[in-house]
Amino acid sequence: MKKSYDLKILFRPYDKGDVVYILDTATTKGKSKKLLSPWKGPAIIIDKLSPYLYSVCLKKAIFVVNHDRMMPCRDRVLPPWLKT
Repeated sequence: MKKSYDLKILFRPYDKGDVVYILDTATTKGKSKKLLSPWKGPAIIIDKLSPYLYSVCLKKAIFVVNHDRMMPCRDRVLPPWLKT
C-alpha cells in the first residue's frame, strides 16, 4: 500500500517565508461544503520542522502542517499583514 501511495504523492519542498494555502477539511454547521473553498489562506511558512512538516502562520494562528496539505500561493496581490 505504501508503494502505491508513494507513486501518487508529489513532494514540494518549501522554504521559510514562502506563501502557501492550507487545505481545510473541517465543516461548519449550517454551511454547504460544496460551495465553500477547501483552501484557507494565504499563510506564511515560519519554520521547517522536518522535510515534511512545516510551521505555518495564518493571521494570528500558528499550525503544524504536512507538505501534502499545502499548495503554493501565486496571487499577485497579497494581504497587507502578510507582507514582510
